[in-house]
Amino acid sequence: MSAAFAEVGNSEAKNTIWKKGHSGIITAQYLVSNLGWETVYINADINHPADGENKHPLAYLQQVKRDGKYYNVPVHHAMTNYRPTDKESAQEQGLWKIYKSRGLKVGPTTLNIVDYNTMRKVPFGFGVSNGGMHTWLFSEGYVYEVHWDGIGASLYEKTPLNLFNWLSGVIIVPKDSSGLLKSLPQVARHLHE
Repeated sequence: MSAAFAEVGNSEAKNTIWKKGHSGIITAQYLVSNLGWETVYINADINHPADGENKHPLAYLQQVKRDGKYYNVPVHHAMTNYRPTDKESAQEQGLWKIYKSRGLKVGPTTLNIVDYNTMRKVPFGFGVSNGGMHTWLFSEGYVYEVHWDGIGASLYEKTPLNLFNWLSGVIIVPKDSSGLLKSLPQVARHLHE
């Protein structure tokens, strides 16, 4: 990203991103706070994460929905339920059992293809998952990763977002593309404006 900012003549952003590059969250905060980029919280299936880990629905409920942030990164929009977990797997997950034990009823997730198709129009974004531990690039519905333990062809990977293994996180979109996000649900915008 530093090289991209250098290419467009923004040396301040180039230097800052280079210094902050050790943490996806710090980089995301800078892009939002200093350059006016907008964030889209992503979660493949809010109630039934395919990996069975409660961190995905809890991040949504306890951070995004309540505070309007993802690990202190302000969240503007949300794109959720773009890959519902199959019904059989959903019933075996810890969160489902917690809901059931409390007498809460959570049915199967409905596919949200409309918001997913909106994101497929976004030409570029910076992605952060797992609280900033994993970073990646996004373009027109695809995730681009560099695997530091890979060599040759296994160094880079291109994956459709709806098949991406990291089930939740944020995509930070440059402000010149933020108009494409207008149809996405807004998230607690008043908390960070």
